[in-house]
Amino acid sequence: MNTYTNNYWSIFMEYLKDFDSLNYKGYSLSYLIHFPSLIRNHKELWINLAEKQYTKNLKRQVGAKEVQQDFNQYVQSLKPKSRRKKAKQGKIVFVADRLLRFPKETFTKYFSEKQTMLLITSNKDDKSQLERDNAKYYERMGIPFQYLSSYRHDIRAPRTQLMIQLNHLFKKYKKHDIYQEEMFQNMFRVKIDATIHLIEMVEHMIASVPVSCFVISSPNHYGRVVAFVAAKNGIPTVCMQHGIIGNELGYIPKVATVDALYGQIDVNWYQQRGANRDSLAIIGHPRFDQAFASAKYSKIKFASMLGIDTKKKTLLLIVRENRNLQKWKQMIDRISKELDVNLIIRDFENNQQHPLVKQYPAIHSTRALELYDILPHVDAVVSYTSTVALEAMLVGKPCFIMHSRIPGYSGYYDSFSPFIQKDPNNLARLIIRYFNEEKQRRFAEEKRKQFLAYAYPNAVPSGKRLKDLIERLTKQ
Repeated sequence: MNTYTNNYWSIFMEYLKDFDSLNYKGYSLSYLIHFPSLIRNHKELWINLAEKQYTKNLKRQVGAKEVQQDFNQYVQSLKPKSRRKKAKQGKIVFVADRLLRFPKETFTKYFSEKQTMLLITSNKDDKSQLERDNAKYYERMGIPFQYLSSYRHDIRAPRTQLMIQLNHLFKKYKKHDIYQEEMFQNMFRVKIDATIHLIEMVEHMIASVPVSCFVISSPNHYGRVVAFVAAKNGIPTVCMQHGIIGNELGYIPKVATVDALYGQIDVNWYQQRGANRDSLAIIGHPRFDQAFASAKYSKIKFASMLGIDTKKKTLLLIVRENRNLQKWKQMIDRISKELDVNLIIRDFENNQQHPLVKQYPAIHSTRALELYDILPHVDAVVSYTSTVALEAMLVGKPCFIMHSRIPGYSGYYDSFSPFIQKDPNNLARLIIRYFNEEKQRRFAEEKRKQFLAYAYPNAVPSGKRLKDLIERLTKQ
């Protein structure tokens, strides 16, 4: 038993029941609000979750399976008793937030303009540059789109009543170690406001546009509210798997009619946590279909852009900000002594001024290049436990994983042993052997194929599989 995750799910279930009286238009808001957002800055709580002593403070002890089963029942209770009369020309609506990131080719190949609509969650005037970039990304596609914010309505009166009710609940739980915290209460008010605004926008959008199916990117935030409102209106939803299941707290509870998963490893994982098998489908992700396209740049052009030697092998390092910096340094120091290779680095969110670039003159940043413009020109990849490691394998690249166990780690890459290592020196030895020994290269290729057969079978493009799934759901 994982004390950390079980304590988390236990306080999550406690929260669901303690605040389930907060109701808006038939929705119990505790189910719609993203709980981790309420406790994100409660540092002491996150530390305590790993302690067995903390378990004694809980009203009930449950795991992910019990939480998922509770959500299954709640979503089922929202569905209309009578069958919804389907709109013959209903749109397939893709909720276009920052996590969806479908390439334009997916829409042009598999979804006609007549049947498709992008519902953009970002605006041009958003304060965040990332959100403004997201809006521009989808606007440029030439696919029919609307802004979700165009359906915004005045909610002042019901909001006031909910805040009064919430304050009464805070007084009721004034001795609770989490609920009595000011930051929890302030964030709860912010999330209630955002959630009821979102409920109104999605409901008015459904009333204005015939919808046959929603496609969402995640079971959290926008996706969760869309899934619940869709369920109440008898509209099926498909939730894309937006990345490898590295941390289970970001993927459970699932809320969509069907979750579109990468492979059998994910199907098994969800079933073990209470998901019904008929609500899971192996689809992959259309973003990964790009992995099989021709390289955008020639090898010479790529080398020139990054300033690397075309005569040397190239090793790509995938890092995330400053996490595990000492481990990366140990590995780089060991490799640099025994291998004469190009070292290039790509940071999460594309930070071109990573500390490793500053410390090691021989390391070159991949700059603003897209991942699939980089992968064709590297000979091997070293990554933290990220989705990029899976993508590198899809492109046929040998992969080595720098493992640093986080409390909610799902064990996703455990079967990829020995090419996943916590010790940077052990990982460096494997990399050196790969470049120096033919036998080790054959072993790495065999392991890559074995892992992909279980994690991401890709005989048919993901876009085609998604289209077939949606057609099946909308004809039921």
